[in-house]
Amino acid sequence: MSQWTHVAGLVRLDGIGMMKGWTPEDEKRELEKVLAASSLPFGSEGPLQYQVQIIFPQNQLCRGHIALWGDLRDYGDVKEIREWFKGLLSNFSFDYYLPNQS
Repeated sequence: MSQWTHVAGLVRLDGIGMMKGWTPEDEKRELEKVLAASSLPFGSEGPLQYQVQIIFPQNQLCRGHIALWGDLRDYGDVKEIREWFKGLLSNFSFDYYLPNQS
């Protein structure tokens, strides 16, 4: 019998503190570089998936989001996923809160 670990998360990106002069495409490309280099958790049928969404116009408080999701087969270490996520967030200069749920 297979063990599945279901993951779903959303990181909200505030408009405050984004790089001035960058286009939404520049911001998306840089965020995707960080995600691609982060060794996404990987089950027997593939890794977590992600999507970066940058919202235009630039004067909104919410600048966009990063969606993370996946169904990891034969990957039962929820603590490892939480540690990966904390490591990913440490690449950015913002505060975050992770609910203690598994």
